[in-house]
Amino acid sequence: MAAQDAPPRYERARLAGGWEAAHAGPLAEAKQAAQQATARSGKPWTLEADTQTRAILDDFPARPVKADTLAKYRADYDRLRARGVSPLEAAATPAHWQRLRTACRFCMAEDVRRWRAASERARKAGDLDNAQRMTAEAHRLAVALDGWFCQPRTRLNWAAKAKALAAQGRRPKSKSRRRDTPPAPDLAVAALLFPAAKGGPPVRGQALAERHAERLAVLALTGLRPAEMMAGVRVRATVEAGRPLLQVEIKGAKVDDQRGHYGRVLVLETTGSAAAALRAAAEAQGGAFTLATTEADYRSLNRALARHGLSCYSFRHALGSDLKAWVCSPASAAYMKPGEAAKAAAQVMGHRSTESLAYYGTRAGSRRGGRPPLWAASATEADLIREKSPAYRRSRSLPLVRFPARGSAPPPPAPKQQPAPGARAFSKPKPPGF
Repeated sequence: MAAQDAPPRYERARLAGGWEAAHAGPLAEAKQAAQQATARSGKPWTLEADTQTRAILDDFPARPVKADTLAKYRADYDRLRARGVSPLEAAATPAHWQRLRTACRFCMAEDVRRWRAASERARKAGDLDNAQRMTAEAHRLAVALDGWFCQPRTRLNWAAKAKALAAQGRRPKSKSRRRDTPPAPDLAVAALLFPAAKGGPPVRGQALAERHAERLAVLALTGLRPAEMMAGVRVRATVEAGRPLLQVEIKGAKVDDQRGHYGRVLVLETTGSAAAALRAAAEAQGGAFTLATTEADYRSLNRALARHGLSCYSFRHALGSDLKAWVCSPASAAYMKPGEAAKAAAQVMGHRSTESLAYYGTRAGSRRGGRPPLWAASATEADLIREKSPAYRRSRSLPLVRFPARGSAPPPPAPKQQPAPGARAFSKPKPPGF
C-alpha cells in the first residue's frame, strides 16, 4: 500500500489483539453503563460513551513534548501494541517500567484525542455512521487507559511485579545511575585513561583526555545536565576578597512555568586541580571562555565513560549525593537557617522544588572530599523576575546563596561548662609525701 493510501494514525491506533483481550471485562462494563444511561435519556449510546471519554481525559491533561521525546514514546508504544503486552509485562527493571509507562500513558491519551477530533470532523461533514464508529473507538481506548493507569483495582504497579519476581527467586537487575560513584573532579580525567575492562574495547586515553578534559571537569564540578552542557557553558575567572574563584554560567534545561531555572551561576573555589585548570584556561583567553559541546562530543564522552560503567549523568547523581550529605550535615545547620540549605542545593541542581533532589544519588554514596567546595550559587535575572524575588527587587542584582567553604574556618567550639555562680572549686588532693 502506498504511503498516501495508508490510513491515518488514529485508524491504526485502535484497541485490538492482546490489549483488547486484556480489557474485555472493563470494556463490557463501560459499554453497558453507557447503554443504560441511553435508555434513560433517549440519546444515542455513543453520546453517553463520549461523556465517559471526556471524564477520563480530564485525568490525563495534554502537555507539550519535544519532537525527539515524542518519537521515542511512539516507538515504545508501537512495539507494545504490536506485541499485545502491557508496559508492566514488557518492563525488565524499575527504570524501564517508568519509561514504558510514561510512553504508554502519553500516546494512549493522545490517540483518544485524535479519535474524538476525527469523529467531530466526520459529524460536521454529515457522516454520522463514521462519527459514531470513531466515538466508540475513542471510548474503548479511553477505558483501557483508565484501567491501566487510574483504576485502583486494575492499575499497573511495579511493586506487584517485583514482589512476584521475588517469590520466584528472581530479582531484576537495576540499571540506575544513582548508585554509580564516579571519581572526584580532580581524578575525573583519569577515568578516560584507565585500561578498559577485560575483553572490552581499548581506550584511546591521551586523545580523549585532550578532547574532553575541560568538558569532564565542568561535568564533575557542577553536575549539570548533558543538555545544559550542549547548550554552551560560560566559564569565568573571578576574584572575591582576594580569593581566586571560578564562575560557571549554565543555561537551564527542563524549564517551564512550574519547574527549573532559565539559568544559574555557580561559583567555586579553585582549591583543586580541575577547578584550577579551568580557571587557567579562562585567564589564558582574556578571563572567560565558552565551552561548546556538539552531539558528537557528547556521544564520544559518554562512550568513553560507559567502558567504566559510568555516563555523563553519573556526575550529576554524584553531586546530588554530595549535596544530600551536606544538607543533612551539622555544619550546614550551624551556618544556615532551617530550609535554606535545601533551597541552596536545589538552586545548584537547577530545580525550583527542594523535593526534586530526592531523585538524585544517595546520602550514603557521597564522596568524602575531592570536590572543590561551592562558594555560592544564584538563579539568573529571568528566574528572579519570574519568581518576584524580594531580594532582587531591592538590589536589582543577583543575590547569591553562599556556601561555607571547606577550607573556611570551622564554627567556633561551644564554650566550656563553667561552674555555677557561688559553687566552691576544690583543689585536687596531693599524693602522700609531697
